[in-house]
Amino acid sequence: MPHVRTRSIVLAGTQGYPIDVEADPHHNDPRLTIIGLPNDQAQQTTDRIRTAMFNSGIPWPNQKLTVGLFPTTIPKTGPQLDLPIATAILAAADVIPRDGLAERALIGELDSDGRLRPGRGVLTAVLAATDAGMTRVAVPAANATEAALASDITVDAVPDLAALIRYLRGQEQPTTIRPSPAAPTDLPVNPAHVPLGRRYRLAAEIAAAGGHHLLLTGGTPTAARMLAETVAGLRPPLTGQESLEVTAIHSAAGSLPPRPTLISRPPLLAPHHTTTAAALFGTGIGADIGISTSLARIRPGIASQAHHGLLLLTDGPELPHGVLQGLEQPLALGHIRIPTPTITLTLPADFQLIVTSRPCPCRVGASDCACAPSARHRYLARIPAQMRAHCDLRLTIPHSQSGGMPSRPNGCPQESTTVVAARVAQAREAMAARLRRTPWRRNAQLPRPILERFWPLPTTVVRAAQRTRPDANTNDAGQAEATRILRIAWTLADLAGLDRPGIDQVDLAHELNSVHPGS
Repeated sequence: MPHVRTRSIVLAGTQGYPIDVEADPHHNDPRLTIIGLPNDQAQQTTDRIRTAMFNSGIPWPNQKLTVGLFPTTIPKTGPQLDLPIATAILAAADVIPRDGLAERALIGELDSDGRLRPGRGVLTAVLAATDAGMTRVAVPAANATEAALASDITVDAVPDLAALIRYLRGQEQPTTIRPSPAAPTDLPVNPAHVPLGRRYRLAAEIAAAGGHHLLLTGGTPTAARMLAETVAGLRPPLTGQESLEVTAIHSAAGSLPPRPTLISRPPLLAPHHTTTAAALFGTGIGADIGISTSLARIRPGIASQAHHGLLLLTDGPELPHGVLQGLEQPLALGHIRIPTPTITLTLPADFQLIVTSRPCPCRVGASDCACAPSARHRYLARIPAQMRAHCDLRLTIPHSQSGGMPSRPNGCPQESTTVVAARVAQAREAMAARLRRTPWRRNAQLPRPILERFWPLPTTVVRAAQRTRPDANTNDAGQAEATRILRIAWTLADLAGLDRPGIDQVDLAHELNSVHPGS
């Protein structure tokens, strides 16, 4: 009798890989052999399927069955493959028809009573099924709303194994789930209601427009959170593709609510300074994010969940050294690369960083601080030079204002959210038009040689950008500082509707790039 083929998806990080499940029947020997799973997982899968079939009133086939999982190069785990394996067994035993199984993805873990248990990463798996050309997918009923966020594929909500048999026999029509409407795109924070001083409100606007990372010294965690929320609130909503990518990442991480909608705003993640490398970079990843590990156990961490959004790190010097060093890869590349024995896995992590630090290691008020200047310098220098180099915007809140950010002076009206957000959107459009023939999309990404080659500025403007570092042409640190000034100046020009920055924009950029005390 010819073998039966069903199809499914296995999850690795934020990626799904198509899997074929092939069952070959042999008469008069009621054993099941699963090839492609580790022995312990194969036995557990067999036990779950047997128990689910028995409690669903489905007799176990009186024949030997060999089930193979292909391709062999992709590591696999058992639970989410329960449904396609059980379906292949039933089709091989002629309990259900075989027609149409190859065009349908089957995803789900069986409970002992035959029900399908909800799992993480369903949206990621469904998107992979769509890319592989599958036109229909059966998922646990509890995950159906999430699965329906993907387009161009029909989603069947399956409560249990017995219901799937009825569907495939044509005895009953499955419940087909339609996509839920996207969540509202209202701004989470109205900058006009946040007590930020002019300088800090401007920094938030520049960061939102140009994608610049920000380093803040002084202030309180509450002030840093307000600033980060302001940046997130001023950024435009995610595009359709970005929204799908971000929602799929949160699906793979298991952080979506029970009835999710597409994430339409840039996410803001703010882990505690005690967070571990595994929590930040991904479960199943070692302290060194280059360490090979089990592909099937990797799930995206906080850095990936901040993709297309913001990552706020308060008390930066308190973070573990391995975490601070590990952030260099996503800051430089926009993703995390993890080599495994079979493939190199890539986790998206293109986030905007806001990192804060107290001015000294003690936690007392500024007036009572007894830390020596050398101790303060060593403390701030815990933030690696590579991370500081990525931060174009560098602000220091004076000790006299360390309890919070100064408010705008009386009599100076604050602009509404609509006005500031519209200016940010206009600046990003101008930026995108100027960079459309390049691999870059934001001013913060531009290297200095590219700026000088394609968008040269008058000598007076360039010299103004270098004025605090006369060695800017010969010293790496001086060149890096001048590049930061030019990038901020270009964003200021975009916000002002100018074709290019001038002396005024460069002068203001210097104010917003004060030297970090640990530099």
